[in-house]
This record gives sequence, C-alpha cells and structure tokens, in this order.
Amino acid sequence: MIDGAPKQNLALTKFLLGKQRRRDISMTHDLVDRSNSAISGNSPWIQQRIKSVYNEDSGLLWPSVNLDVWSGDCPEPEMRVVAIGSASYAKGTMDTIDMLSGTDLVYHHVGGGSDEDLAKLQAHATQKGVEFVVEPRLSQEALVALVKGSLAVVSLARNEPFGLTPIEAQAAGTPALMVDEGGYQHTVEDGVSGRLLPRDDWQAWHAALEEAKDAEKRAAWSKAGQESIAEMGLCPEDQAKNLSEIVSKLRD
Repeated sequence: MIDGAPKQNLALTKFLLGKQRRRDISMTHDLVDRSNSAISGNSPWIQQRIKSVYNEDSGLLWPSVNLDVWSGDCPEPEMRVVAIGSASYAKGTMDTIDMLSGTDLVYHHVGGGSDEDLAKLQAHATQKGVEFVVEPRLSQEALVALVKGSLAVVSLARNEPFGLTPIEAQAAGTPALMVDEGGYQHTVEDGVSGRLLPRDDWQAWHAALEEAKDAEKRAAWSKAGQESIAEMGLCPEDQAKNLSEIVSKLRD
C-alpha cells in the first residue's frame, strides 16, 4: 500500500510468486548462455543486484540526459520542492510528506498515481500541515520550468535502480537532495553536486533544504553535477556509442 502496509499476507505472496521467480532466474541463465547475448545494468547498484539475484556478471549501460533541454538561466527559486515519479511506497511519496512537515515548503508531485493513493496522500499532507500539489501531465517545457523555479528536487525512493531525477536537476541548475540509497549514490556526490541524506533523519533533510537556499551552493552543486554528467558520459551520444560497441562485440 502507499503507506508500506502489505496488500496481503507476505508468506502467501512469496509462495505465489515463487514459481515465477524460479522461471525468471532460469530464463536469465539461458539468456546469458547464448553466444550472442549480453546483459547490462543501468548503474553499478543494479550490476550488484544482478550478481546477487542471478549470480551473473553484467556490463554497464548508463541512462542519458539531453543537457540542451535543461539549459538556460534559473529564476529566483520559489519555496517549493519537486518530486518526480508515480506515487507509491517504492518512490517514498508519503515519506516525502513526512519529511516536509514543519518546513512551510509546498510539495509539487509530478507523476500522478491512483485516485485512491492520491486521496490518501492529500489527507496525510493535510494532517502533517504540508501543501500538496498534484501536477497534471506536463509538457517537457513545463516540467523544466517547474524544476528550474524550485528550491530543490527531492527523492526518498527506496533503492532506486538509477534515477534520472538528480542528473536532470543538476542539468537544470536546481539542487538535488536524494536519499543515500541505490543508484543515487553514483550520480550525487554529497556536498559537492547535491546532498545524499539518511532516510528518516528529518533534521538532516531540513538542514539540507536550508543549504539549498544559498545561491553560491546552488551554483556550485549544479556546476559539479554537470561536470560529473560529462565525465560519466551520460549524454545520449555517449550511450549510443556504448550501445553500438556492445552490439558490435556480439556480432563479432
């Protein structure tokens, strides 16, 4: 459920999914055994997960971001934060409301969700004294404007595989405040290109939100983030080249 409560008995869930899990592992091993196949994770975190779940080694093929889409000057930030992703327990949507309680910041949620979940989140936000705004489906231009004019882009997602959110924020010039888990650990350097923060330590998050108000830090974090994007090769042209090399090796 949106608050983390199981939808049904977990033992029953494990039993029902056990056969599918075994089939999935078997199919993956069959794929790896083919001479003309390759598996790539989209972050070192997922490479570790592939190894732990399937006991198979994998390559690395990063996602990418078009920096040109996010370029341009940033206006003076409004007292709001943005979180991107469909409302769910995995995305930490309710946790974000809990974190923002007492900050007087407006929470703009991009990504929608079921009517039932959004109603629960709205009620929870009202109880916590957080203004909760569910954005409609946005055009790319509207999303860029929303991010650029925000105090920060935040995420409390659980073990996000990669997450485009922080590199989009860095490209836009908006501080990326991410939970210190999963793929975020590979795209944000704490205190250099944004902040990596412990889950449930709201005092640390509130301090980071105060840091995000500092114009010099905003500029420095963005500059470092954009340099990291270039060094990691997260532009579409770089990853197209990497994909071409993977396919070429298979053809050889």
